[in-house]
Amino acid sequence: INNDNKEWKKAVNTIDLMSKVGIKSGGLECDIYFKKKKKIFDVHHDIDNSIGLNFENLLQVYSNRGLHASIWMDFKNLNDSNYAPALTELIKLRDKYHLNNKVLVESYRVDLLKHFSDKNFFTSYYTPYFNPYLISKDSMNHWVNELTATINNSNVSALSGYYFQYPFLHKYFPNYPILIWCPNDKMSVINRVYKTKRMNSPEVFISLYP
Repeated sequence: INNDNKEWKKAVNTIDLMSKVGIKSGGLECDIYFKKKKKIFDVHHDIDNSIGLNFENLLQVYSNRGLHASIWMDFKNLNDSNYAPALTELIKLRDKYHLNNKVLVESYRVDLLKHFSDKNFFTSYYTPYFNPYLISKDSMNHWVNELTATINNSNVSALSGYYFQYPFLHKYFPNYPILIWCPNDKMSVINRVYKTKRMNSPEVFISLYP
């Protein structure tokens, strides 16, 4: 995937926000749900709070503004019944809006991401939530074994998680690029230190910021 700048914009889920994305932005993230009957990607974060925004409407703004940013699609409802039609529609959008090497598909369904990887989409496994700094050694070993079993024999491109998970993910899964979600509290000294460390860490491939 094209990734000239690892600092990407998180939750670009409205026309207004897409209109404000910087022309030179390296990437942006959208939260999407596939509506199987309508064959569209509905853009919103919380499952019950649809605003009726079709992902293609965002792509029209993207195209009209001449943006070149890569697009991270957080696929919230990828499942056994919708992955095939969703993949078909996403390929159409990729071709129509000239998005080769610019679409990242993320989901916790690492098994279904295989189908997207096979069609040359960059994919990321959405790892379960846990804080490595707040768990026991036994719990740590559990997560190492759990994640190893989950991604074993997959062809997922990367792993994604919260910013405090990246040292753990890199340590135990060094062959995968790490994608992270970050806060943007400029008043926090701890956050500033973490941000500097993340931006200078080659294992962090993309950092999402509000």
